[in-house]
Amino acid sequence: MDKATTLYSWEQPANSTEPQAEPWATPAAGYKWWDRSTYKAGSFGYSSSTSNTTDPVAFVHQAQLPNQTVFQVKVVLNGLTPNSTVSNYNLGIYNGLGTQVAKVQNSDGTWPSAYGYSANFSLTANASGHAKKVLNMQINSSISGAANMRLRQSTTAKLTEVVTIADVLAQPLP
Repeated sequence: MDKATTLYSWEQPANSTEPQAEPWATPAAGYKWWDRSTYKAGSFGYSSSTSNTTDPVAFVHQAQLPNQTVFQVKVVLNGLTPNSTVSNYNLGIYNGLGTQVAKVQNSDGTWPSAYGYSANFSLTANASGHAKKVLNMQINSSISGAANMRLRQSTTAKLTEVVTIADVLAQPLP
């Protein structure tokens, strides 16, 4: 393969002007036409694997979740009190019938015996109020299709995201 051609500064999307205004409405603050990580859920080109990690609560994971192998999900919290710790969070994946279909690895490296929400965990914010935790998960190998990933604090849902489960390979987190 040939060496990639170096772009001029004016050719970089971040340094250019959007070729045409968005036709539906003025986008939210922070939207960048060339940066998928600023796209809102439900918009064309949005992917949860590129979700905006400046949202108060976000998941980072691959586009389709594998049902044959262990994979990782990153939970991201923003806007916390700097250097504070928040507790009693748990994570689960359930199908359309409300049946839990995933296991989350325990902090000691063991796996629970049944599918369900993870054990409670804590997150500690950095000096900017940003906290993240990477969790290892495995999904029941007989499950595929649409499901919901939910983060709770105690029993209060903090984020629920529709996900797709498929027979795909695990991919490293971005």
